[in-house]
Amino acid sequence: MTLDDEHLIAGYVDEYRDGRIHGWAWRPSMPLEMVAVEILVDGVIVAETVACLYRADLEAAGIGDGSHAFAVPVDLDVDRLSADRVMVRVKDEDELPGGKLPVDRAFFASLHEESVDPDIASFITSVLKGTRVGRHPAQSARLGETRISRAAAHSAPLGQARISRDAAQTATHRNFVVYSSTAADSRAASLGAPEGEYSDYFVMRAFEPVLRRFGTVHVVSDPANEVDRIRADCLARGEDCLFLYFGPPHRLVPAVRCPTVPVMAWGFSTIPSEVWNDDVRNDWRRVLHETGRAITLSKFAAEAVRKAMGEHFPVLAVPAPVWDRSATARVKAPLRATDVGAEVEVEGFILDTRGRVFRIGEPPSSPPRRAFKAATGRRTKTVPIERATLDGVVFTSVLAPSVERKNWQDMLTGFVAAFSETPDATLVFKMVGREPAYWWWDFHSIVSRLPAFACRVVVLHGFLDDDRYAALIGATHWVVNSSLAEGLCLPLLEFMCAGRPALAPAHTAMADYIEDANALIVRSEEECCSWPHDPRNHLTTSRHRIEWCSVRDAMREAYRITKTDWGRYAAMSEGAMVTMRRFCADVVVAEKIGAFLDLDASPSSPARRDAQPLWDHGISALRPRRVWPGRSLTRAFWGAVVRCGWFASRHWRSSRGKVLDK
Repeated sequence: MTLDDEHLIAGYVDEYRDGRIHGWAWRPSMPLEMVAVEILVDGVIVAETVACLYRADLEAAGIGDGSHAFAVPVDLDVDRLSADRVMVRVKDEDELPGGKLPVDRAFFASLHEESVDPDIASFITSVLKGTRVGRHPAQSARLGETRISRAAAHSAPLGQARISRDAAQTATHRNFVVYSSTAADSRAASLGAPEGEYSDYFVMRAFEPVLRRFGTVHVVSDPANEVDRIRADCLARGEDCLFLYFGPPHRLVPAVRCPTVPVMAWGFSTIPSEVWNDDVRNDWRRVLHETGRAITLSKFAAEAVRKAMGEHFPVLAVPAPVWDRSATARVKAPLRATDVGAEVEVEGFILDTRGRVFRIGEPPSSPPRRAFKAATGRRTKTVPIERATLDGVVFTSVLAPSVERKNWQDMLTGFVAAFSETPDATLVFKMVGREPAYWWWDFHSIVSRLPAFACRVVVLHGFLDDDRYAALIGATHWVVNSSLAEGLCLPLLEFMCAGRPALAPAHTAMADYIEDANALIVRSEEECCSWPHDPRNHLTTSRHRIEWCSVRDAMREAYRITKTDWGRYAAMSEGAMVTMRRFCADVVVAEKIGAFLDLDASPSSPARRDAQPLWDHGISALRPRRVWPGRSLTRAFWGAVVRCGWFASRHWRSSRGKVLDK
């Protein structure tokens, strides 16, 4: 049998590590197809996954595009399992080479005691045991059928950003305390939170698997009381601790003594650099000065930080790692032909313009008051599930209508203007938020004032679990964004990871990944605005105003491509996935995070000269600098004195003028 045989699978089971079985599988006759893999314990299927994770060493060895690895979480209890083997096989086919893992303590202990690269160690073990492994000729020596010496294994590339076993034995264990101000309940976060916070929660969740590559992750809900306690416990064990705060810097808890790094999304040209409401933390420069460094989700935000803090301030631009967590959507949401309908459903309600009359001047009925399930999970009320069938060319946007910069109104009017006589064009809004009043009245007001149109607009309001969210992606042809500013836009990344080309502007954070190969670009121009949380509304920064005609024209072009040029649409779909894999895959993000947070060095390594020491290792002298708490009170006192003097002078001049008039 040759490697060109359509049924032949090339692959290998590398190891069982950190509760996961790692390996790769690839069908040479169909190099871009993702192979389904099953895990059997004592002859029973306990897990199933798709080999779709990216590994740089696979790509370098000519294994397709490198996205053919898997890491299946399996809890193997060595004490309770029988003497049979754990089997890893292609779904409904033969087992993978190296796919029979003997269940004995010595085998699993050897994986953790091995001081070389674990992938190399498992391969050496299989060779010494006489296991025959089918390999592709183009693979490197690390993956080839050869005996690799232990010395060579020490110098072999890892192919993924992680701490090597020999370094981990000499380095102190790392602990990461993470916090987002959104409730740690996925349902509550999905249904909505105050402006910007819902995305901070999902950004934190996306980073957790990457951080676990380097240490233990502790998720807290009360940082003021929990962070320092966890840090004290870590120091007592001789371990390091770092606090990663996901959110805007002005909400960072000031009393935490643990070394802190803020992780923030920002889409405006400047960061807040003024004090208002007598709160010095509204000046982000003070907070960043305390922390000593920062992580942003885009190059645009990193540049805004450098403008305020200086060119040498250590700031990292890295996106949320979304690619690996979108594997299910890529499998369950293949590209859909326009003549095939797709059903979507939501726990909540659906507003559909098809068959509904909107009259100008006629007040709409109140939005449905259907209670969502409590965040505690108590099913005191049953939430109805509503369904809708989508057909034709479908445009989808996932947004929080309470956030002004999302600018969904231009998207709605541009769509209706483009397809007023096109019945098979559909625009879907997935509104994020508990309260429908943020969009209900505006939507009715806008639609009632538009001329009659044949196209369709569908609004989903409620909760989508993972399967329903994947179904929404599967029904979609184009993901749409018309924002005035973006800190990252997670929904845009998730849809593009599943192969949906975008219709969006290439400004702020979106400039990092929106390009002609994966999107139809909407034109925009810079305009002055205020910081979103500044109640004074001073024009201190800028955003990007969308050109409305460009939204309309781009939608028409997207419709034409989908209906008449499927080859170009498929190429843009592939371009979206290629861009996302290189932009937000775990291995890419882990490499940047590891270098920036000094995770690839032992605690005794010298600190970088351009940054404050990050890991304190229990030495109080290395704690980040803190602003004296009384400083804000002093500033407030003198501010009050100055204001009193100003009012007194005005009163004196007014009184003097009245005297002179007499």
